[in-house]
Amino acid sequence: MSVRAPEVAPIFGAIDSAAISDGQPVDPHILRAMVRSANRLVCRGEMICQYLFESSTLTTSGVEESRLEPWGWPTWVQILPGPVTRKKKPGITKARLDVRYAANTGDKFYIQCATSKSPFNPAADGSSPNTIAITASSTAHAWATKTGIPLDPGSTERTTFYVRGVPHTATASAAYGDPDGFCNGLHRPNILAVNAGGFATALPTFASTGHAVEIGNSAGTLLMAPRLITFVESSTRLGVSPDLPENLFVDAHISFTYRIVALPAPRIINLALYGEDRTE
Repeated sequence: MSVRAPEVAPIFGAIDSAAISDGQPVDPHILRAMVRSANRLVCRGEMICQYLFESSTLTTSGVEESRLEPWGWPTWVQILPGPVTRKKKPGITKARLDVRYAANTGDKFYIQCATSKSPFNPAADGSSPNTIAITASSTAHAWATKTGIPLDPGSTERTTFYVRGVPHTATASAAYGDPDGFCNGLHRPNILAVNAGGFATALPTFASTGHAVEIGNSAGTLLMAPRLITFVESSTRLGVSPDLPENLFVDAHISFTYRIVALPAPRIINLALYGEDRTE
């Protein structure tokens, strides 16, 4: 036994209160048991924060009220304004994130918990230490968990939660026109001009049914993050968010490939972050 390795009791409160009387001598065994019991409390994790959201499936005009967003954005968006400073037990350096959700079968999305020790990463995926990758196997409510999220060892932690939807395959050409074509930027950074193909505006627009546009080179490799379609100006112009990068306008004479993709529609019901027990 090393004096540098703290002893931790297997349970807390195992000492009979009659064995410890105020002002009375205490033998070394009792003192050691008291220290081990106190160390157990120090090493135990605890809830850091929890958020609950509406989980009903009641709808109004076809849009589910219980969703934070009508669909999962193709780029990272904050679930709640952040960062928020939370109190935590000093010495706890890892956390577990539990997520309760519902989504359409096959929907895939990511939830990222940014902390001071694991900051927000725009390239994060399921292999990142602070990010959960979720693929819905059914429409029923389900749980997803991520362990080992790095935390600051101090008494507070700053947390921010993000969500990003993974687009589905390209929209069928029979429904919206040929998704294979070329596009270039106008002088309005939020407008994408389509000079080939087009789509049927008589059908429900892409802006109201959760779609994004992916822009790539002639080989189909994506040149930037997908853009959410926010409005349809005409059969050859799409409003997108975030704005298109400036270099797209500089190189507007160059043709790019594009395709329109459907977005997942997850509902986040519960987010809970717990400090994990210390093991060292």
